[in-house]
Amino acid sequence: MLVRTVVLACAGLLAPLSGAENLPVTIAAVLAVNLWNLVLWWADGRWVLPADLAVLTALCLLQGEIEPASALDDGTSWVLVMVSVVAVSWQWRIPPARGALVVVVLVLFVAYSGGVALVAEWDTGIPYGLWLFVEAGLARLLFVLVCRGARAADTATAQAAEAARAAEVEAARDREHREYLATLHDTGAATLLMVGMGVATKPEPWLAEQAARDVAALATRPEPDHEPVHLTTVLTRTAEAAPVAVDLRFEYQPVVTADVADALARGVAEALRNVRRHAGVDRASVVVSGDGARVVVEVRDEGAGFAVEAVSAQRRGLTGSVVARMDRVGGRGSVRSVPGEGTTVRLEWPG
Repeated sequence: MLVRTVVLACAGLLAPLSGAENLPVTIAAVLAVNLWNLVLWWADGRWVLPADLAVLTALCLLQGEIEPASALDDGTSWVLVMVSVVAVSWQWRIPPARGALVVVVLVLFVAYSGGVALVAEWDTGIPYGLWLFVEAGLARLLFVLVCRGARAADTATAQAAEAARAAEVEAARDREHREYLATLHDTGAATLLMVGMGVATKPEPWLAEQAARDVAALATRPEPDHEPVHLTTVLTRTAEAAPVAVDLRFEYQPVVTADVADALARGVAEALRNVRRHAGVDRASVVVSGDGARVVVEVRDEGAGFAVEAVSAQRRGLTGSVVARMDRVGGRGSVRSVPGEGTTVRLEWPG
């Protein structure tokens, strides 16, 4: 409608300059067509198309009164411009059969008014009518191509969105699986390992409590929590529950989201358990540093140490509980150790 409105308005402005003999009738016709066009912006219903054809037909029949007879020959027929834009615009608004009907009706009247009313010879108007067919046909073809392109784009977008959703679901399942394996390693497997190493040689109350916490942790599937928490509180609890004595020092007291705090705390807990299992010492230190953009947590011991490059890739302690867990929250975990010189586990967020 916008294109049609602009073209009709421009043609209406040029109409009084066309040299028509009956200027008042010309101006009245121009105003009537443009006012009718404004009505179409709000009109709706089956009556709109027939009414529009009637208005354009009346305009064609008045052609002999509202523009000079030479208009068709010298290409200055503003009536033909109006009829052309109406025929084209309807091709973008209605189904093909009705669009063709509009063209047929308009072509007949353009041919009649152009050929008979102006120069009194029927065949003079036929070329203009045929050209109107071409214009309308090209408009219809363009409309069909645009619709097909839009449908293809919609289909491709929908398929891409579906593929993205499937990939997201698969990634979520993978994250959940890896988190479950890490939790299993940190809880049940760690407790069984400590029992196997002879930490508990007789029934101990703390062992039953630990087993209950392990079962609760494995039965729970926590959702990502983005609420801010004080990391000092979380790591203090982790240090208090560690199987070795911990010298905890905060050089920086960060506030992070709960899921980041959980990843840091679980990584620290696993590092402290490794001290108990492998370092041969009963004390470690945890140092928290950083600034407003980064948090660094280091777990250090002065125990036996080990050759990092000699650790099997299948061992889940460092890869699953520390490195992979930090990676899942956008952080990074690393281990530095030398035989006989102790071990430092470094956790950074963001990575």
